[in-house]
Amino acid sequence: MTRKILAASLAILFTVSMVFVGFTNDVQGHSLPVEDTPYDKSFVLCAYETMGQLIYPDNDIDGLIVGNADGVFYPESWTFVLIDEDDIQLVHPDNYPLSPGDGGEFRDHDTVNGQNHEGAHYNCAGEAVADASMPGPSISVDYGDVVKVTLVSDIDNIHIHSIDQHAINGNEHVNSGPIQQGHMKTWIWEAEDAGSFLYHCAGNGLMNLWTHINNGMYGNIVVQPVGENKAPTVEYNVMFSDMYTKNTTQTQAGTGNEHEFDLGAFVAGDNNIMVTNGQAFNYAPFIGADWNDGDHSIVVLNPLSLDPLVVDGAPILAPTNELTRWYITNPGPNNFLAWHFIAGQMDVRDGSTPKHLMTPVSNEETWTVPPGSSSTTETVFPSSGVYVGVTHKLNDIVKGGAFAVLACDVNGVDNLPTVAGVDLAFVCDADWDGDGTGGTLDDLNAFNAGINPKVNNKEI
Repeated sequence: MTRKILAASLAILFTVSMVFVGFTNDVQGHSLPVEDTPYDKSFVLCAYETMGQLIYPDNDIDGLIVGNADGVFYPESWTFVLIDEDDIQLVHPDNYPLSPGDGGEFRDHDTVNGQNHEGAHYNCAGEAVADASMPGPSISVDYGDVVKVTLVSDIDNIHIHSIDQHAINGNEHVNSGPIQQGHMKTWIWEAEDAGSFLYHCAGNGLMNLWTHINNGMYGNIVVQPVGENKAPTVEYNVMFSDMYTKNTTQTQAGTGNEHEFDLGAFVAGDNNIMVTNGQAFNYAPFIGADWNDGDHSIVVLNPLSLDPLVVDGAPILAPTNELTRWYITNPGPNNFLAWHFIAGQMDVRDGSTPKHLMTPVSNEETWTVPPGSSSTTETVFPSSGVYVGVTHKLNDIVKGGAFAVLACDVNGVDNLPTVAGVDLAFVCDADWDGDGTGGTLDDLNAFNAGINPKVNNKEI
């Protein structure tokens, strides 16, 4: 009984700390301290419940994971969307439609999704919202920046959301507290530590925190150091997350089987899917590609088209003989990540001295990233070819925890084979940025920006 009372007391304390965190404004607007404080960077995140997405490719390994070859469609995918301030729409409090299909009927602005939320009147708009998918963006600021953050919870959300930012210290800076539908908060913090740090939804006072993370409400904040002796040529972001889903009786035509969150599997720690940046085997056309070497025939996972408009499962392109920095984020919710590059070693750049990243570990083979954390690692690809980033927790590789990097020589000739019908040399040497010259670093970056946008930082 004593333990139960203690547990209940701790839960109450956590909830209270999330609600009363001393922000400089409330959900209704901005108070003078926020407006009068100078800041260097500003960004707006919208907590948004999307229309769902495919989280497991529609080419399964003989039905090993999901029981068929139709993939997994997850209708409850949620995310944070980076939007412009102009994309925060003020909805007239007396004229908010129930939904586009309700024939002009209106509801009282205090009632959102059948619940009473006094004063709710904000929603999110813009191209970024229309294209929203899990996970949230990687946001980049500089060491020493004073950063203004605004979090909006779209008025059409069914659930209450919040944010917990691991990049700073202090309840008044880290936690937004629960933000009801149609409300927003703004606050300011200073970037005092360089590195990569997780942010995630903390649910409603920590209630159902695990569901919100499982459903895709996470991202990372990169605090860029100043005065580095050697800065990387290019940076990449990959977020691994274990997911717990189960079949439902409904299906979505053309997108595969619908799944929902499986609380029992979550409690048991038995995830059935491992996603990288929102999809299992994302960026992994060569892992299990369909070719026959005379002895083995392997089932397709993600086909690769060379048309940049229809690429599915395209690898991440990287230069050879250049320093590349990888921000590897593990929101969990449960699993430890054994981060490893097949055919590569890495330097780990976690921890910081004032202004600078430091290197506590060099020539590391596998690095543990615990749930709720983000690590900064660096590597140089010494020759062109395919390198595979994985979790060395091997059963999670089978569940989707792997991606391919195609390293290209931007200063020479790529002598690469054709794999699964794809001419790898052509991919490396193509004119992806359309300037008339192919095979340059700008071409690799253009390919990633157009085909694999979630691997890029969002400078604000």
